[in-house]
Amino acid sequence: MANSFTITTKDGAQLLGTYQGHGKPVLLISGLGGTATFWTGVSAALAADGYQVFCVNQRGINGSTRGSADLTIEQLAVDFLQVLEHFGVSSAHVVGHSTGGCIAQQIGLIAPERVRSLVLGATWAGSSAYMSALFAFRKQLLQENPQYYQKQGVYLSYPAQWIWEHPDLLQTSPWPNQAKVHIVQERIDALLAYEARSMLQSLKKPTLILSAQDDAVVPSQLQAELQQLIPQAKMHVFPVGGHFFPITLPHEYMSELTDWFSRVKYEN
Repeated sequence: MANSFTITTKDGAQLLGTYQGHGKPVLLISGLGGTATFWTGVSAALAADGYQVFCVNQRGINGSTRGSADLTIEQLAVDFLQVLEHFGVSSAHVVGHSTGGCIAQQIGLIAPERVRSLVLGATWAGSSAYMSALFAFRKQLLQENPQYYQKQGVYLSYPAQWIWEHPDLLQTSPWPNQAKVHIVQERIDALLAYEARSMLQSLKKPTLILSAQDDAVVPSQLQAELQQLIPQAKMHVFPVGGHFFPITLPHEYMSELTDWFSRVKYEN
C-alpha cells in the first residue's frame, strides 16, 4: 500500500507524492501530465519486487501547488532532488518518461552523486522540428478546446489496438478552470525549451534508454540520438507500444527495468 507525503519547496510550492515498498530506492518521474498516477502499476510491481518507490505530482498538478518559481526542466529536477533529500536517500535509480526523461537527465547532470542509474524512456536531448510543430498545434488545441486536447492526446499516446480495447480512455471530463490550461501550456513551453545536447557527454552514470518504434509523440530517432550523446548508454526498442509503453507493455517494461537494476551494482 502506498503512503502519502507532502514537501514544501523554497518558493512555496507544495508537492504531493507517494512512497511504497522497502529496499533499493527508485524515483519515478512522469511526463507532460506530471502525475504520480501514471506510475501506479509500475510502482506497485517494483514495491512487490523489493524496491522502495517514490512518485510525485509535479508542481501545479493534481493537488500539488504551483509555487512562484519559473517552470523549467531544471526547476523540476530540483523539486525531485528535494524528495530524495526529504527521505534521506543518498542515491536512487532515477526513471523518467517523456518530459520526465528530460528531468532525469538534469538530475544526473546537476547532482550525479544522487543517481545510481538512469532509465530514460521516450525522451530526447533537445527539441526537433517535428516536436516543435506537434506541440505548437497541441497548445493551440488546448487553448481552444481542452476536451479535444485530451482526446487527441489519447490517440497520440496509445496504439490503436489499445484504444480499441480500452474505449473508456476516450471519455473526457471538463477541465476545472483556465489556470490548468495555463499550467499545461507552460509545461509544453518548458519541454520545448529543453536543450542538453552540448552537456550530455559529461553524463557518466549508467544509462538505459527505452523507446517504442511506433511512438507518435517523441519519435524513436530522438532516443537513438540520445544514445549517441550519452557515453556508453544502452538502448532497448519495443517494436510496438506507443508513447505510453510503460502502461501498454507492463510486463515487458517491468522486465527491462528489473533486469537493468540487477545489472547495476548498487551502493549505499
